[in-house]
Amino acid sequence: MIRFLEKLNLKPGEIRLVVGVGFVLFIVLNVMFIWPQFGEVAKSQLQIAQLQRDLVRFKKEIANAPSYQASLKKLEEGGGSVLAEDQALNLIRTVQSLAASAGVVPNGITPVNRAGATSNPQDFFEEQSVTMGLVDTQEEKLVDFLYNLSTGTSLIRVRDMNLRPDAVNQKLQGSLTLTASYQKKPVAKKPAAPAAPAKKP
Repeated sequence: MIRFLEKLNLKPGEIRLVVGVGFVLFIVLNVMFIWPQFGEVAKSQLQIAQLQRDLVRFKKEIANAPSYQASLKKLEEGGGSVLAEDQALNLIRTVQSLAASAGVVPNGITPVNRAGATSNPQDFFEEQSVTMGLVDTQEEKLVDFLYNLSTGTSLIRVRDMNLRPDAVNQKLQGSLTLTASYQKKPVAKKPAAPAAPAKKP
């Protein structure tokens, strides 16, 4: 390049100026167009690595599909098929039985009507709740009752608990709101309406 500049009959000072300007221009072009691409390459490599990890994770989940289906079938069977009109009564009987086995004497068990509760047609289960009153209940028996709720296939859980000690701080009083999940009865699909016969001219 210097020989090319010498052919242009430039003085040494002018040659140095042209070389300096060219060097500065080279650096500016690299900073503006070349160096930013290094960051894009790093980002692309990170994205590729993340996609590869996602692909491995998705393949594992797809391989687990049969076990998920088996678990879903087990849950559907575990909920018990109870008619909708009998669910509240069934829940009361179950709670009474579990309370009796733990030595807890309920102070009334009443169904809870949840205002505004909506049911999603795609849900496998529907919920029923009852409120059980407690009077002069020993702590150990209440713990046994709560433990009994978590065993078996009853699918009953405590939604709300309101407890306080009695006057002598020896027993518990209050109430429990218990919720159970019951398997939904599948909705039968309506048969397709027969096609109307074509009218003869």
